[in-house]
Amino acid sequence: MGIKGDVRSISLANVLQDLVTNEQTGTLVIRHKESQIALWFDKGALRLVGLGPRQGPSLLNGLLALEKIRPDEIPALTGRTTSEGGFIRSIVKKSRVARETLKAALEHQMGEHLCDAFLWTDATFEFQEGEPDDEHFDVDQLDYEPRLAVEGAIMEAVRRADEWGETRKAILSASEILMPDPARLPAEAEATVRRIFGLLDGERPLREIEEITRLGHFTLLRA
Repeated sequence: MGIKGDVRSISLANVLQDLVTNEQTGTLVIRHKESQIALWFDKGALRLVGLGPRQGPSLLNGLLALEKIRPDEIPALTGRTTSEGGFIRSIVKKSRVARETLKAALEHQMGEHLCDAFLWTDATFEFQEGEPDDEHFDVDQLDYEPRLAVEGAIMEAVRRADEWGETRKAILSASEILMPDPARLPAEAEATVRRIFGLLDGERPLREIEEITRLGHFTLLRA
């Protein structure tokens, strides 16, 4: 059964809760201007978040947020992306992280991107039943057996939506280009903030940093 509409007519929270309650299996695509996110549900459980063809949330970001790796360990940029596959395989081979840690890191980032979608006040959505495909997801991430608690993610998303107004006052646009000021970086700054700080070079707009890191809009601008 296909479902489509917009978040002005029915809230995204209600759409998600309906899919969970009715134990639906399929893909919900949420679109906002030039951005979109895909969510794949398996019998009502949110199992995948898709950011584009064969692209899912970054495990690197999840490990960084969970303080399992340091910002100075992040691999160098390759073109407009960060190459993380080899790094992840390396730390797994060295037994630095357990499988459960990678699962938690992935679920953390799934939640980050889901929360971002709640900031899109004029988004449209469409749900189609069926299995996930490479057009929207990195289906290999199912190997980590992720399962995001939708109810908790909705509560966090609502909290962030309240905070969003204050964040937007500080950063007017993702097109802004910022210069790092070492004096403004607190010694106790969290790892994610340190990573973003290291990418501010007076040349890259914030939008490009968001594309490179896959950190999510709210996380980037808040930092």
